[in-house]
Amino acid sequence: MVRQLTTAVAAVDDRISFMRVCEELDKKRIGYRSVEEEPHVGGLILHITDVSAVGDVRCAAFLRNMARCCLRLDSRARVIWPLECCMVNIPLVRDLSPYKKGRKTGVWVHEQTGISVGGPVDTIATSIIERLTRYSHIYETVNRFAKAYDVHYNKLCSVQAYTFHKLVIAYGRERDQQLIVSFRPRNTTNDRFNLNFGQVCSFLAV
Repeated sequence: MVRQLTTAVAAVDDRISFMRVCEELDKKRIGYRSVEEEPHVGGLILHITDVSAVGDVRCAAFLRNMARCCLRLDSRARVIWPLECCMVNIPLVRDLSPYKKGRKTGVWVHEQTGISVGGPVDTIATSIIERLTRYSHIYETVNRFAKAYDVHYNKLCSVQAYTFHKLVIAYGRERDQQLIVSFRPRNTTNDRFNLNFGQVCSFLAV
């Protein structure tokens, strides 16, 4: 009985948390569907359907190719809000992808992170906007670069990774030099791209 009561209280708390998140999404003009039970893994899930009103998420191609975006709640150990984005038509993939030989399609996880909240729930909507802003800015740059890469730059460098929050390029004769491009949203006057250079072991170079 105690366990059932604890489970019921936790379910109510989760519903209340999602209601507060929805209120914040309304303020940010982010569209969503009603909270629903996830039929396969259980728990609550909130599908985000429209972020076009958010000025910082500006890349039309990114929004068009975001097939699904949803928010979950994991409160088993600490409160974490996993944000899941499913993308199609990815402009660049790793050159030595295991899916290039013998298989037509493949699905893999680029990044698995959650929005950790130690304070008020009203930070969730802001965190979602910051995450999608970062993804869309990198996507816009990579989408333009992909056209030139396929024609010319693939002879000079190799794509090690494109994970929507960063692009990793290997270059040099042995492909052992590394360039990492990322985007850091600061504020309306100080958004910027970061470039980091490094070196990788020869057996890791692509």
